[in-house]
Amino acid sequence: MPTGRGRNKKNGKGKARRLDQRHKQQGATAAAAEQSDEAEASGEDALVHDSVEPELALKFYKRALDLCPQDPALLDEAADLLLQLGAADDAKALLSRSIEVAPDASAGKWLYMAQLHEGEEALKLYNRGLTLLEAALAQPAAAAAAAAATSTLTSIPELRQQLSAACCAVAELYMTDLCFAPDAEAACAAALDRALRHDAGGPEAHQAMAHLRLSQGRAADAVPFAKEAARRVGAALAALEGDVMGGGEGGPGPDYGFRVSAAKVLLECADADASCCEDALAVLAGLMQEDDEDVETWFLMGAAFFKQDPPDLELARAHLERAAEMLEKIREHMRKERRSGNRGGGSAQFVFPYEGQVALVREQLALVAEAEADPDIARGGEGEGSEGEGDSDGPDGMDTDE
Repeated sequence: MPTGRGRNKKNGKGKARRLDQRHKQQGATAAAAEQSDEAEASGEDALVHDSVEPELALKFYKRALDLCPQDPALLDEAADLLLQLGAADDAKALLSRSIEVAPDASAGKWLYMAQLHEGEEALKLYNRGLTLLEAALAQPAAAAAAAAATSTLTSIPELRQQLSAACCAVAELYMTDLCFAPDAEAACAAALDRALRHDAGGPEAHQAMAHLRLSQGRAADAVPFAKEAARRVGAALAALEGDVMGGGEGGPGPDYGFRVSAAKVLLECADADASCCEDALAVLAGLMQEDDEDVETWFLMGAAFFKQDPPDLELARAHLERAAEMLEKIREHMRKERRSGNRGGGSAQFVFPYEGQVALVREQLALVAEAEADPDIARGGEGEGSEGEGDSDGPDGMDTDE
């Protein structure tokens, strides 16, 4: 079941996305506190600092680990910080130690480790984590709540949501690394059915199901899932904003990359239901408010305005031309980097994505120009082909994360 949608792997950093979205750092555990007041103080300081200064927090956790090197909670939290900093190999070493010391203490370590592997090995690790999560949920309500409270989760709904998200990750494996497995399509569908059964209100399961239906060529069946995922994204962001406005700390809502993916899915669904363009534009408008220097967002907004029925050619061209200008600035920056002799690190990594992105923008601009030349479409009429011409790989093909 091959599909063009790949996993988000930003040089090891993208793999660190937590499956439990309401993530809470635990600091030093009771065992560490019993062994040393210094370890406890270190953990408390890390709890204060890790959300804004992961480098500083990591120093505190390392001090605590020097005193309590076999504490699984400290190992897990230090690994999480290393993942945030892009140190995947170091994180893997700590997770391996945690698994060796306390393999059944929490599911999170197995899910983290799965994100650092690929193919069959990742599947085995995910399944081990899923087994632990289901065992916790199978306990009587009081025991399950206690199990959740002693992990990075605080409630049974959060435990269910982590299980649902892990099932989505398994489904994604079958749409990418394991797409040529004989039972890939059936296994993917089974994982998503399981994700929906345990869904506790997050958008992941519905978006993953929309991905599957699109890969099967069933765009009409993908529409309700894509729309529900977008609705949940909007609701989560609204709740987060309301919490902050009310004086609360808020929490990690759907991340930027997930919302970009949601917009792409909606644009793919637009050929089956034109109203998906409006949903996509709503998602993209929120992204634009957060970062108006993201070339991919400008490109996707241009594509969305073009795919509207009737298309808004003026806005489509304006956004696509802005994307082209931004790409030209990126190219100039790359040239300066090369002339200055800085050939390592950033520049070389972006040569191929740049060329691909320029090609997509030019392709979409050519479609806009063709539509502008058609008097029916230019007037906003029912010109034939206006919807179909927007059906290209452009909206789903541009990826600035490469």
